[in-house]
Amino acid sequence: MSRKRTGQPNGRPPMYKTPEELQDKIDEYFGSCWQTNSDSIKIQTIPYTMTGLAIACGMSRRALLDYTKKDAFLPTLKKAKAICQRYAEEYLFKGKNQAGAIFNLKNNYAWKDKTEHAITGPEGGPVGLLLEEIDGKTSKTKLSDRLWRLNNLYYIVNEQGQKIKFALNPVQTALYKHLWFLNLILKSRQHGITTFLCILFLDACLFNSNIRAGIIAHNREDAESFFKDKIKFAYDNLPPTLLDARPAQSDSARELSFSNNSTIRVGTSMRSATLQYLHISEFGKICRRFPDKAKEIVTGALNTVHAGQFIAIESTAEGNEGYFFDFCKAAQRAERLGHTLSQLDFRLYFYGWHEDQRNRIPVDDFILPRSLVKYFKDLQEIHGVNLDSEQMTWYAKKWATQGDDMHREHPSTPEEAFEASVEGAYFATQFERIYKENRILSFPVESGIPVDTWWDIGYNDTNSIWFTQTVGREIRIIDYYGHSGEGLPYYKTMLDDKGYRYGSHMAPHDINVHEWGGGKTRLETAQQLGIQFEVCQKLPKDDQINAARTILKYCTFNEKTTREGIRGLENYRKAWDEKKGVWKDKPLHNWASNPADAFMTMGVGHTFRSNVVLFRPKRRKYG
Repeated sequence: MSRKRTGQPNGRPPMYKTPEELQDKIDEYFGSCWQTNSDSIKIQTIPYTMTGLAIACGMSRRALLDYTKKDAFLPTLKKAKAICQRYAEEYLFKGKNQAGAIFNLKNNYAWKDKTEHAITGPEGGPVGLLLEEIDGKTSKTKLSDRLWRLNNLYYIVNEQGQKIKFALNPVQTALYKHLWFLNLILKSRQHGITTFLCILFLDACLFNSNIRAGIIAHNREDAESFFKDKIKFAYDNLPPTLLDARPAQSDSARELSFSNNSTIRVGTSMRSATLQYLHISEFGKICRRFPDKAKEIVTGALNTVHAGQFIAIESTAEGNEGYFFDFCKAAQRAERLGHTLSQLDFRLYFYGWHEDQRNRIPVDDFILPRSLVKYFKDLQEIHGVNLDSEQMTWYAKKWATQGDDMHREHPSTPEEAFEASVEGAYFATQFERIYKENRILSFPVESGIPVDTWWDIGYNDTNSIWFTQTVGREIRIIDYYGHSGEGLPYYKTMLDDKGYRYGSHMAPHDINVHEWGGGKTRLETAQQLGIQFEVCQKLPKDDQINAARTILKYCTFNEKTTREGIRGLENYRKAWDEKKGVWKDKPLHNWASNPADAFMTMGVGHTFRSNVVLFRPKRRKYG
């Protein structure tokens, strides 16, 4: 007896009558693939698969796919299938069980037809011709191995201007093996990280459909150079068979689009596009010189890449402020605490100068400077960095010409990278001497010596105060305080709570100009509160900076209580002229200006009580 057909598989009634019922089950399945760990962070513990989805829906994989034959269910199943396919492609990208991932993509998502168009084929077809041209002994399966492709398919121009086949160096190999979703790469110079990432992104576009890859450079010249010398050159020098298989549909000065609907482009911003791969080069430099552009990248470009996609941010360190510094410190903190990373957490990598085997020269009869002997000994005993004589000689030769810049350009440790002097900083030389003379340390407040205060009174800005005790010809910086959004009565309470025995309070000249509410000048308000300010004379900004530089040689800082103020002094720097590419002759006004301006009040107004005078301003005393 035959069974009447109902239009459903095997004549059975449909398990799901509406797309909404099926969508609820699909959502339940994807949710079950994630668990919350002990840190309340969700992590994926079960891979997305069509078979797993079918089982969760209570049917076979074939029965589930039969729902795509009904127009009402097609969008629901198409979206679910796309999510599973994206997971499989990401799994392949991360290099885990590539053979299994490729099998999954080919058998479940027709990956052969979509992503290997004209690259795969029957014996003697395009693959055979391509591999014969590359290496007649190479198996066809090699082309499915991303690491093999990176080391065999692409050409670059080396430092000597020679065309050579690209092959991963030790640092690039180490990075490749440990790549995460979000990657922060703090490094010394010349490891070839950007070259590696340009080749990696090009490869992802050539061998995957519908990919959008973007690379951000810190200026237009670098953007054009990355595209022309790294991406376009590598593409143009691919084997002819592969070029025929992946022709460029569009080719501009900064963008390549391929026949598989994948695109790679380079620029100074990526706000408008949705990306699967994003690389930001020299982000520390962008944060330092172009803070507004850095903010645009963080709020714009980083938001074009969704969870589970790929971001790589690399840079040398550029001082201890800005997004790059903050991102690195947060990632370092998470690593030290042993936190499990989510897809939206950055993993930090550090590659020092000593990891580049080119950084060595044969030893002649060179004698290391005494300071470097101690430096290398500390690297070994404290940080476990063991150097041979050729590496130490290379470093010493470089150090002889680059001096303090070695810490920024060729750091040995992450901490050293961020402790390096800031390019364009006004007090860089003075603080290098302070560190060498160990004048940042812990010491007690002397109860019998009065405490003087030195102010910068901001207008709708942070108010900064330095606290000092003068002992002979030594100025002991015992404390620093910075705050905003409060009136002068708040600072009067703060002074009282500190419990110091005060000497003088020195204010900048503009205390008579700006009002602090109530129609009175700040000076008048201070007098009523019992703060008897002395007022510094008005000097040009250059003279104020020179006064601060001069007085720094007499200063010793309390390590625990002045850390934020010191950070401000070290980061007080010249403004950058983007059009001319030079430092301007005026300071950059940012958060570091406040502690620096307060310190300049001390530079101009301080007088040694032993009658040894650095600067004797015409001061006026009120009250």
